[in-house]
Amino acid sequence: MRKLASCPGLFIAILVVSSGMGVSLSQNLAAAGGQSPQGLDKKTTPARIQSSVIDQEHTKWIDKVMRTIQTIKPGMVRGDLKKMFAEEGGLSARRQRKYVYKTCPYIKVDVEFAPSDNDMSTEKPEDKIVSISRPYLEYSIMD
Repeated sequence: MRKLASCPGLFIAILVVSSGMGVSLSQNLAAAGGQSPQGLDKKTTPARIQSSVIDQEHTKWIDKVMRTIQTIKPGMVRGDLKKMFAEEGGLSARRQRKYVYKTCPYIKVDVEFAPSDNDMSTEKPEDKIVSISRPYLEYSIMD
């Protein structure tokens, strides 16, 4: 398993999804005697309370990240995007590039640009954003 220390809110989400625990998680807890099948606690332990608090903090962090990313809109410029995103490695062109969220490189967006001049070889801060994808999770690409 890869360490996701730079992405505090994503560790549990990725762990649950990658381990295939999504649907059966409540069934596993019920079998362990901690929850009924309807998700109601039978026992409240300090570990469960702490886990719940951590889950809430992760959820708040993810919500904040999603809201921040949603502020980037078509019509803004590459310079605006680069305040919160960095360029991902790999192949790219002036009109199209993949970016990673600066505080968590596993959160990515694909962006299409309209060049601000006729020089097709150099990316410029004034290039206009034509479209931006929904954020998604992906491991880093190393050049």
